Amino acid sequence: MELDDDDSVTGVDWHHQSLVATVETSGPGLIVVRTQYFPGWHAQIDGLRAKVMRADDLFQAIPVERGKHELKLTYKPESVMWGSTLSVVGSVVLIISALLVWTYQRRDQRI
Repeated sequence: MELDDDDSVTGVDWHHQSLVATVETSGPGLIVVRTQYFPGWHAQIDGLRAKVMRADDLFQAIPVERGKHELKLTYKPESVMWGSTLSVVGSVVLIISALLVWTYQRRDQRI
């Protein structure tokens, strides 16, 4: 997006996997974030979900309407969510299995 005199991006707060910025535009356009596009990036404009698109085959672009907006960009890949879920389920199954084995061994020792 080419910035006109009335367009601005301020208050940029960049963390490890997130970005928050205030964007003010004189017309609709795209905000191009010069970080590598990769599935797992999620955008919000004023708290509403926005589409993250590819820009120049490498970067991220988020469409914005005219006016002042708060942009939030976070990286939450599905692979991490699935991995965390499977790890928790696997741990629960392991604990239940260990408790069942321990219970049956104690019962067999009493007989």
